[in-house]
Amino acid sequence: MTPAIEVLQPVSLADYRAASASPAVAATQTLVQREPLVCADPLGLDADAATFFFGADPASFSRKYPFPPRTRAVLPGARLVGPGWVVVTGDRYVVTDSYSGPAALEAGGHFRAAALPLDLDGTRHRLPLVLHRRFAPTQTMSEPCVLIGTYWHFNYHHWLVDCLPRLRGALEDPALAEARIVVPASGPAFQQATLEHLGVPPERLLRFDGTAWQFEQLYVPSTGCFAPDELRWLRQRMRGKVSVAQASRQRLYLSRAKAASRRIVNEDELLPVLHKHGFAVIQAEGLPWQEQLALFAGASVIAGPHGAGLTNLLFAADGATLLEIAPHDQVNHCFWLMANAVGHRYALLCAQTQNADRDMYLAPAQLDQQLTTLFS
Repeated sequence: MTPAIEVLQPVSLADYRAASASPAVAATQTLVQREPLVCADPLGLDADAATFFFGADPASFSRKYPFPPRTRAVLPGARLVGPGWVVVTGDRYVVTDSYSGPAALEAGGHFRAAALPLDLDGTRHRLPLVLHRRFAPTQTMSEPCVLIGTYWHFNYHHWLVDCLPRLRGALEDPALAEARIVVPASGPAFQQATLEHLGVPPERLLRFDGTAWQFEQLYVPSTGCFAPDELRWLRQRMRGKVSVAQASRQRLYLSRAKAASRRIVNEDELLPVLHKHGFAVIQAEGLPWQEQLALFAGASVIAGPHGAGLTNLLFAADGATLLEIAPHDQVNHCFWLMANAVGHRYALLCAQTQNADRDMYLAPAQLDQQLTTLFS
C-alpha cells in the first residue's frame, strides 16, 4: 500500500499544550519546578585550563545551570514511529523533544524536515514543517503506556541519564501502576540488567521494534538534562540494592584501551603513576553490569578519559572525586554537571589530541602533579 504523505508541525512538549486544540492535553502535568544548580569550578584549574573549559573570559561564564520543570505529557492517539523514536501526536504535531536533530528525525526514512517560506509584512519567514510518510501502524496499544526510550538508548550514558529517570512515575505514581513501559526491542545487555535491578517486572515491558505503533494514551515524561532530582533518584534506587559487603572504597582508573576513540596512547607510561597513587585499572566494558555497579558503588575516586563509562560516577561513594581526562580541542561539560548534581567533586586534565579519533597523549608528570594536588 502506498503511504500517505502527512504534513506535521514540530512543537516542544512545553509549547504543545498551548498549540493543541485537544482537551485531553489539559492532563499534562508539571510535577516539579526545579531550582538552578550552581556548579563549583573544577579542582586545580590553572589559567590555561580555565580558558579551555569556560572560554576566553572564564569570569563571565555562568556557573548557574537552569533546568526545565519535570513534566509528564499525556498524548491521546499518539504514534511512536521509526528507529528515531519520533513521537507524533493525535492532532498532527511532531514532538521535538522525542528526537535530537535531523539525523534522528530522518532515520528510517519516515520523516523529512522541511520549511514553508512565507512573506509577512514585507519580511520573509520560514515555517518549519515535517513531512511524514505515514504507514498503517504495526501495533495498536489500547492500554496506557509510558515511554522511556529515546533515539540514543543504545549508548550507556544516555540510557542512564535520559531513559531510566523517566521510569520514576511508572514505578512510584499509583496512577501509573498498571501502565506498560515502552523500551527497546533489543539492545545492549546493560539495558535489561538495569531494568531488572530497578525491579521492573518483565510483564510490564513493551519492546518497541522501530516500526510504527499507535497508542490510545501515551505518557511522555520529560528528560532531565542532568537535573539533580532525577540523577539522585536513580542513584538512590541503584545504590540501595548494593550491600555494604560488596562496596569497599577504592580508587579506580577507567581505561579506554579497547575503545574506538579517546584512548590514551601512552597509557602504559601512566600505569606506574596510577599505581603509586593507589588506583586499580579496569576496563568496564569487559564486566557484567552488576559487577560494575558493585565496583563503582565503593569508589572514592574515579579517573579516566572522557567517555560513557564515566557515567558510573552516579554510583560512587558519597563525596567521591571524578578526574576527567579530556582532549584539548573538545569541551564537554556533561560530567562536570553530573558530578555537581550528585554532590561529587570534579577535576579536569587536558591531554593533547593525537588524531581524528581524539586519542590523547598525557604526560606522566602532569598526571602525577594533579593526583598529588587532589590527595594532599
